[in-house]
Amino acid sequence: MIVPLTAIQSPTAFSPAFSGASTPHPIQGISPAGSSHFSFTALQTGDYAIGCDVPGHAALGMWNHFNVSPSADNPGISF
Repeated sequence: MIVPLTAIQSPTAFSPAFSGASTPHPIQGISPAGSSHFSFTALQTGDYAIGCDVPGHAALGMWNHFNVSPSADNPGISF
């Protein structure tokens, strides 16, 4: 799920930063051998997080930075 960067510290479930910015069942998660996808349009520039919404996972570090930049030519993710 894409959430505001400040929300990643929340002990409760997150809310997506943009409409459509989460897997269909974010609190249940994805099985280790599974996969999922989602599609969204980032409507506001800024710093966000790609966070796991399974309870306790983000607190254990299951998240990464996600920056929406007005100068980006093409969307992309690097880890």
